[in-house]
Amino acid sequence: MYMWEASLEGLLMVLQPFPMLIMILAIILGSVVAILPGIGSVALLSMALPFAMALPPPAAIALVVGIHAVANTASGLTSSLTGIPGSSASVATILDGYPMAKRGEGARAVGAAVWCSVMGGVFGALILTAVLPLMRPLVLAMGAAEMFMMTLLGVSMVAMLSGKAKMKGLIAAGLGIMIMMVGLDPKSGTERWVFGQAFLWDGIDLVLAVMGVYAMPEVIALAVSGTSIAGDAPKMGRGMIDGVKDCFKYWFLTLRTSALGAVFGIIPGLGSTTIAWLAYGHAVQTEKNGTFGKGDIRGVIAPEAANNSVDAGSYITALGFGIPTGTPIALILIVLIAVGIKPGPSMLTDQLPLTFSIIWTLTLANVIGGIGALALANPIAKMTFWPARVIVPVIVVLVYLGAYTANYAMSDFVLLIIFTALGFFMKQFGWPRAPMLLGLVLAGPMEKYLWIAAGAYGFDWLLRPGVIIIFLFIAGSAILLPIWQARQKAAEKAILIEAGIEAEKARLKEAEIKEQTGMKFRPQSVLTLVVVILLGIGIASSLTWPFRANILVLTIGGACWILSVIQLFRELRSQEVAESSGMDIELADDQKMENAPMRIVSVSLWLVGLVLGIWFLGLYIAVLAWSFLYAYRHGSRWWVAALICAICWAFMYGLLDQAIHMPFPDPLLPLPRFLTGV
Repeated sequence: MYMWEASLEGLLMVLQPFPMLIMILAIILGSVVAILPGIGSVALLSMALPFAMALPPPAAIALVVGIHAVANTASGLTSSLTGIPGSSASVATILDGYPMAKRGEGARAVGAAVWCSVMGGVFGALILTAVLPLMRPLVLAMGAAEMFMMTLLGVSMVAMLSGKAKMKGLIAAGLGIMIMMVGLDPKSGTERWVFGQAFLWDGIDLVLAVMGVYAMPEVIALAVSGTSIAGDAPKMGRGMIDGVKDCFKYWFLTLRTSALGAVFGIIPGLGSTTIAWLAYGHAVQTEKNGTFGKGDIRGVIAPEAANNSVDAGSYITALGFGIPTGTPIALILIVLIAVGIKPGPSMLTDQLPLTFSIIWTLTLANVIGGIGALALANPIAKMTFWPARVIVPVIVVLVYLGAYTANYAMSDFVLLIIFTALGFFMKQFGWPRAPMLLGLVLAGPMEKYLWIAAGAYGFDWLLRPGVIIIFLFIAGSAILLPIWQARQKAAEKAILIEAGIEAEKARLKEAEIKEQTGMKFRPQSVLTLVVVILLGIGIASSLTWPFRANILVLTIGGACWILSVIQLFRELRSQEVAESSGMDIELADDQKMENAPMRIVSVSLWLVGLVLGIWFLGLYIAVLAWSFLYAYRHGSRWWVAALICAICWAFMYGLLDQAIHMPFPDPLLPLPRFLTGV
């Protein structure tokens, strides 16, 4: 009976006017960003973090869950109409959705993609509701030792599923944990890597680090590309209702692939992209009389139903154990923790109504977002033709303002630039950033659980049955996952070859490894060398700390340093070419690849220039002048640049100044208050 009462209470939380308004806003923003490749829901969630943290819990849930819920729903629209994936989870949809669009059935493909995604999301929410009673005894039986192993499992699984860069994934996860060790140790008061800077006593702000590592590198790539997103694309045509009907016509396929997504979504690190390909392969193998790869509607239904039901499985792991299964869930957990919601056992006991509010938000956002996407498909699709010069200044301003909310100090902008550089070079040199994000998120719980377990049991906690079982699962995964991935890669490649898509064949071609005698230093090894040096210095300096302060540094940091040395030796010895190394930016047709370094330098100077402008002139003048000049200098007409400037001003004045009364930084130059907002 309590489950029904909690469910009703959660629904009432969602249906309050303010959370509903926030959810609708989140659906609109999430849908718009999802159809714009190069930005993505992860970047939007990163930018939304500081604003979500200022909201009450129901509204914060409505914002971040609403954005996440519609990400895969709307991205299928871009994949079908333009042949460009709105997100990586919609790549499989292109195989049949885009051929349908080229023969005039784009509306049917969009109808099927959107509505099957809605059905997958709703079905996943039902599964999540059904699983909750079964989770309670399992979660409540776990102690600190088992919870530490679960955090270790979450990080290791995501790292091991980092494509061909598994070792880099493990190092990145460890590096994220080390970054969050900066600051005063809460128990002993030991200063950990603060370098005499008072603003580091409270540690590195998680939101600031996330925006630097994730959001800003994507903005730089979009700015450097200098392109519109879609280029030429076929017209949508008619028959959207027919696509919706197809979801019910092939109801058993929709049900099977939705269940597949929900079940595999529980596994940390697997992700909606891999699961979408699993669903597509399942459809190819089980459906009769198929013309997959040539415009078969079932090739749209399967991946879209699966990639949205993944969310439900992800929330099972996140809410029950506090373990994020991927980047978006990690960002959502950051918000939940910030507003006083503690993922883990309490989500199934004291905070059960909040858990149901998440489920209801997930369900309602899918339905509302799906109906809205179908109704507004044509105007939404036209947004894919917006040039980067219009989108970039607005996003940069939002990220900078979000970073400033960390400590309301100029040091926030400096740290943002540092983390942006780190995230950019990780992206260019093939270092997966998702494991680092999970390391950032799980560092606190990991240190807490390890200290409690060691304090309560000594080293005997390693012999607890639950710990042994989880360790064996991690070890078994390390052995079996590469075998499974190799088979999955072969099956995926076979599907693409059968479909005859040369671009996808090229994407799946393995990176060449050139074996040479002797040692040779490569540019991508610079980042690895820097990691080795910094970790070595950090570990050496921690030897003088109390055991409570350096326990995680010596264990996780030590293992991470050993792996980074091995990785550096591999790069020097085998000249391994990273799959994502080099200039991982797609330029416009009229640009040459040789221009990429200069364009990167130019964009970087614009970003640093904004920080200097804020320092000298204050936030108001610097942001308004920068947004106008950036848009105008990159080809926008003066009135378009003025409109972008007005949007930035309205956001700063209406929301930050008048609504939440953000304290603006004092400019170095003495200027009137009405110009600086101080």
